Amino acid sequence: VSDELQEERNRNMSMDVSDELQEERNRNMSMDVSVLNVDTENRAITILDCPGNRDFTPNSISGLSQADVALLVVDASPENFDKGFEGDGQTKEYALLARSFGISQMGVIINKMDTIGWSKHRYEEIVGNLTKFLKSSGFREQNLFFIPCDALQGQNIISQLDFNLNPAASWHDGVPLLKRLDMFETGERDSASHFRFAISDVYKGHSITAVVGGKIESGVVTVGDRLLLQPSSLLCQVKWIRSHQGNVEYAIPGESIDIGLIGIELSQIAIGDVLSDPEHPVSVGSEFTAQIVTFAQMARPIILGQCIEIHLQNLSEAAIVTKLIETSDKSKKMQRPRYIGSQMTAQIEITCRKPICIEPFSNCKAFGRVIL
Repeated sequence: VSDELQEERNRNMSMDVSDELQEERNRNMSMDVSVLNVDTENRAITILDCPGNRDFTPNSISGLSQADVALLVVDASPENFDKGFEGDGQTKEYALLARSFGISQMGVIINKMDTIGWSKHRYEEIVGNLTKFLKSSGFREQNLFFIPCDALQGQNIISQLDFNLNPAASWHDGVPLLKRLDMFETGERDSASHFRFAISDVYKGHSITAVVGGKIESGVVTVGDRLLLQPSSLLCQVKWIRSHQGNVEYAIPGESIDIGLIGIELSQIAIGDVLSDPEHPVSVGSEFTAQIVTFAQMARPIILGQCIEIHLQNLSEAAIVTKLIETSDKSKKMQRPRYIGSQMTAQIEITCRKPICIEPFSNCKAFGRVIL
């Protein structure tokens, strides 16, 4: 391998290696959400690398809650793809979770194509199986795309495949992953609504008491703004705002930023808290009614008094099902049911252990959508 080619491969590999913790590298798996910023020709993209192991699903939910679009990485080798896709495999579970958070666009990265000799037949088989499942899960076919690649060697990641180096892949003439990311639709950004910022990270700055990281869901924030931290109802002020490109004077919806705060202590802030406009704060409550849809893979029915865990943005909170109001399936509706089974739509009342930041779905989708 020439020195120039090896350098190019090393650059490509740097995009793929995102496990930041030493334990993650020792165990060869992602455990927490890693953040990678990528500038394309037209966009500044924040990639949230979520763990795929079932033991760390809550961390994956936190990452999915911040995403506009999803990239699902699957292993092309027969034994690994089948393991993830068949039954209640993680491939299906994470696709369903993404759709549950309102994500409507998904790219599927079919990785490790080198292990199957860049077989066109195997690639088309995987695409067919996944397309059928994703369409049945609520994704539209026009909002799906598939990219074959070999991430370890950097094949089809940044630049198009070199058929001289890889003649077995000559059947594929599509664009590489980085260029395809630039084609995602971003959707409308809600700049006109009141400011809402879900906190996903908290740390102490070099010259400031508290720094919080997260994503702006709605509204605009400017240096000097006074904000209200909920659910603790504490006032603070924005000292500085930092994006991955450096310090900025303001930030808009969809941006993942760090905010330096004054007038508040680090110990008073928790992951899952929300910063909002003091004049129009985010709603706080411990009891709410939810319309839910249950998965086919649900292990047991939901019953009255059942202890559950609520996932809302970056928050995980213990709760209890305090009322079963209504269920409906393809054939009928039932008032005050005894239980809620799989593949049902239902209305239930939930009481959380302590108050959380939550709003009606019609007011703010990001804070009106939960995972049980």
